[in-house]
Amino acid sequence: GAKLENCIVAEDMGNLPEYIRTKISLHFQWIATGGTAGSRADFSNADLSGINLSGADLSAAIFKGTNLKNAKLAQCSFRFCHFQGCNLDSADLRRADLRGAKLNQVSAEAANFERANLQPMRVIDPQTGKLARELASDLSESQFCNASFNAANLRDAKLSNSVFTDIGCEGTDFSGCVAKRADFFGANLAEALIPPRYE
Repeated sequence: GAKLENCIVAEDMGNLPEYIRTKISLHFQWIATGGTAGSRADFSNADLSGINLSGADLSAAIFKGTNLKNAKLAQCSFRFCHFQGCNLDSADLRRADLRGAKLNQVSAEAANFERANLQPMRVIDPQTGKLARELASDLSESQFCNASFNAANLRDAKLSNSVFTDIGCEGTDFSGCVAKRADFFGANLAEALIPPRYE
């Protein structure tokens, strides 16, 4: 599978509620040991609005239906994370690593994805050490009105049926993206490094 070692501790770890610190610590162990110790963090349906997790490695954690409105998530590693149905309105995700993440059916209005990495995650076959497949990030059926994707990399991301009205997309890489029935009204795609395809 993908290598998830070298996790980073959240910058504001000491100020988090104890039950969240416990979940994150166990998740760090889970990553560092390849799943043989600790446990995968599941924050489904939790209210984490305004939380500061900046710099944390929460790769493969589950945030289904979680309230992360106004959360500080800059430079976090969210590889393979599940955010389905999550509230990310006004969240700060600058420079976050979201390769292979599922961001479908989310509300992320006015969120900041500046310089975020939403490319496919490379999955390595542990037997051969060779590339087995690439898992694309999924941003379909979501609301991204007024969000900033300036200089973000969305190569091959799934964007179908999502609303990207009035987004910032200066220098954004949409190469390989297929945006079926996506709404980019008010977004100046001429500023994008590579605009998305419509089919």
